[in-house]
Parts: sequence; structure tokens; C-alpha cells
Amino acid sequence: MTLQIKRRLGNGFLWLNKIKATTIKRTLEISESLLGTQNIKMLALDLDGTTLTDNMEMLPDNVKAIKAFKKNDPERNVCIVTGRGYQQAIRFAKQINADYLITGHGATVYEKNGKDYKTYKSFPFPEYESETIYNKIIEYSAENPNLVWHLDTDNIKNSFIINNEMDAVKKANIAFYGKETLGEGILQIQNFKELAEYNLSKNITKVCIEFGTDKNGECQCLQFAQYLQQNNFNFGFTQKTKIEIANFGVNKGDSLSEITKKRGINSNQVIAIGNERNDEPMLIGKGFIGWSVGNGNPSLNVPFLINTNNEPFIPEALKKSNFYFLHRDISQLKKSISDIRPSLQEFFTRAKNNATSSHSLEHSVPSNKDTKDTQAMRSSDSRTM
Repeated sequence: MTLQIKRRLGNGFLWLNKIKATTIKRTLEISESLLGTQNIKMLALDLDGTTLTDNMEMLPDNVKAIKAFKKNDPERNVCIVTGRGYQQAIRFAKQINADYLITGHGATVYEKNGKDYKTYKSFPFPEYESETIYNKIIEYSAENPNLVWHLDTDNIKNSFIINNEMDAVKKANIAFYGKETLGEGILQIQNFKELAEYNLSKNITKVCIEFGTDKNGECQCLQFAQYLQQNNFNFGFTQKTKIEIANFGVNKGDSLSEITKKRGINSNQVIAIGNERNDEPMLIGKGFIGWSVGNGNPSLNVPFLINTNNEPFIPEALKKSNFYFLHRDISQLKKSISDIRPSLQEFFTRAKNNATSSHSLEHSVPSNKDTKDTQAMRSSDSRTM
């Protein structure tokens, strides 16, 4: 019976060990998460309204903090994730020595190559869609002298496409980038066929259009938005009469995930910071540590930093990320322990019942020694009689 008791309890212990193994596995997973939040491997930063001040420059204190972040660990990466095209974002990437640059709301990913950058991956329009949009723009342009447009490509040499009018560069600069000056990489074309001649007709990643602020511009902008919606184009308003179009499905979150997979970085080792709705795909749902700067859109469903884009928010984000997500992971660990509590209680109940049953059997079944003594007594009684 002792063996039987041990076998029963043994099964119980094996079952308990199985519970413990599951708990330990979950605990290790959470421990890795805890370590991950304290060992950040990437900063992913939006530009306009986030890393750029209202004067369209990077705050020196933030630049210093970004460079210190990289210097303290050579395996750390910095990535700029912006709606801008390569032409308008590259100088900021070089200023902070960014390892990656994502442009066009996720349409193109560039990686650092020595002192320069090269295209790593892009998600351009199908050629027929690019041509359809281009022809529609030309149609509106014929009726609207205030309309200004440009196309972005994934080709660094010819990254910014505009029409061939004399003042086209000046108009585009004023319409889309204000005080900033367009640099190299500008290609002026007369028609869409020229893009094919430059092998660029399949490389269009983003389209930007400014319709003008008069009634005609507002009307055209609304008409064009309805057309885009009816034909399932991926577009958004940057201002009342400004529209940006990207390939369907393109977003900042997916493109940032491409980089983290390439680098072998866990999602909880990435701090992503933005300020607007177009930043949401990288702030929510991908497992990144998402923050909005203090001046961000109130509708964003992420934690907000105190500091705005005009203040040193990088040190604040690095410090708060550890504490905020440490609290989250400890809560998950408590829940994991709570989940197995009923199983542990069931085990101890079964073990107690087995022990009680075994104790009862030990009293009801005689041992070998007891049997021999009883037989000897019977034999003695027989001889006496």
C-alpha cells in the first residue's frame, strides 16, 4: 500500500511540476519583458510636431539626448519615421546620425550606408494607379492655376517630382515646406511618359496636392477626396485643402516592424514617439512603447509626456518608459500567479484525499507480521484443547 500511496502522490507531484513549469515559463517571458523595457534598443521619432520645434528645427537638448542614447550602447538604433519625403527629411536624419529613415508615412525605408543612405525597402503605387492619379491632377490643374503638386519616389537621385514650369520649384517650396529650402533630387517632368523614360513610373510612393484656399480650390479638394474614397485610395488631409496619397495599406507601424525584425529587436525594446493620428500605427498595436509629446492630438489613445515638441522630451520619454511598463509587466505577473491558484488548490485537495484514503487502507489490511502472529496463536489454542 505504501507503493500505491507513493504512486498516487507521485502522479500528483508530476501534475504539480507541470503547473510549475507553465508558471515558470510565463514568469520568464514576463522577466524578459521587464528586462526589455530597461534595455531599450531603438528610438523611433516622428518629425513635424514631435522632434521638430515650431521653428522646424531640432531642439539641441533633444539632439544631445539622442546621441547619448546611442553612445551608451552601440547596439542601439535611432529611426526617423515621418510623412515627409526623402528630400525634406534627410538633413534631419544626418543631424542625429539616424540608422534608419522611414518616409511617406511608411512608404519607403532607407538605411544608413556609411555617411549616406540607401533604399532598403519601399511600397510604391502600382504603375496604373500612379498614372491615374497623375492624369486626374493635370485635369484639375487646367481649371485651377493655384493647384500645386509633387510626387515622391524611392529613388534618392530623383526623389522629388514636379511639373516643368519655371516657378514650379518655388511654388512647391512655399506650398509644402514654407521656410525650408528644397535641395537636390528634384526632377521636373512634362508628362507621365517621362517618368517611364527615367524608370520611375513604378517608383512613386506618395502624392501631395495643394488645391489653394479659394472657393474653387476647396471645391476641387472635396471632389478629389470623394473620388479617392470611392476608388479605395489611401489618403488623408494635412490641411483643409492639402491631400497626401500613399499606397493602400502603407503605414508607419508596419514599416517600423520591418526594421525591428531585420535587427532582431523585440517590440518592447522600441520607444515610438509621435503627435498625430498618422502616428497611431506605430504607437498602438505593434507592442512598441508608444508616447505622444505634450502637444499631441488629444484623441490619441497613448500616454502623454509632459514636455512638448519645443521642450526636451527625449530624456523624459526614456525615464518614464522604464517605470510605466515595469508597472504593467508586474501587473501581468500578478495575474499569471492568480490564474494558477485554482489549480494549486485542486492539487492540494486531491493530495489530501489520497493521503486520507491511504491511511484508512493501512488500518483495514493486516501486515505480514500481523498474519503470522495470528496463525501462531490459533495453533497454540488448538494444542491446548
